[in-house]
Amino acid sequence: MEKTEFIPRLEASVPGAVLEVRPFGRAGEVSVWVEGASLPRLARYLRQDPASAYDWVENLSAFETGGVIVLTYFLRSGPTGRSLILRASVEPPAADAPVDLPSVADEWPSAASYEDEIASLFGVRFIGVGRAATPVSASPDGNGFPLRKSYAFPTDVMGFPHMRKKAGAET
Repeated sequence: MEKTEFIPRLEASVPGAVLEVRPFGRAGEVSVWVEGASLPRLARYLRQDPASAYDWVENLSAFETGGVIVLTYFLRSGPTGRSLILRASVEPPAADAPVDLPSVADEWPSAASYEDEIASLFGVRFIGVGRAATPVSASPDGNGFPLRKSYAFPTDVMGFPHMRKKAGAET
């Protein structure tokens, strides 16, 4: 099934989930921006539909831009060999506050470790039927999420001086 046929099927099968379709990266691979709340329904459809059969999360990445955390799900289908990129965004209520997003690990168990890491580093709490993300580790000082732009780096970590310049410091 071609991507041009796939997007209308996805929109019809999970109404309201697809927000936008855009090119991704230099190769122009198709990425589908989706409503974060619809992630479990999308995961169920994408895994169970025989025509798509996206059965695992190859990678899940996150970054923060403009106070919004963007998650990118790189999906693979073992039976068809196809790939798909889903993107969702979530806005924390404050710069250092955790934020909730539905987990997809019930449908794609391979996402669990990625969700745990993103929970630790970005403060995204992945909520689901079978689990809540287990943070891999807390920030060294236990205060904040180290990959958020608002994170104030400590002057030292476990006795080692931190080499990153403080915001506003002269170079």
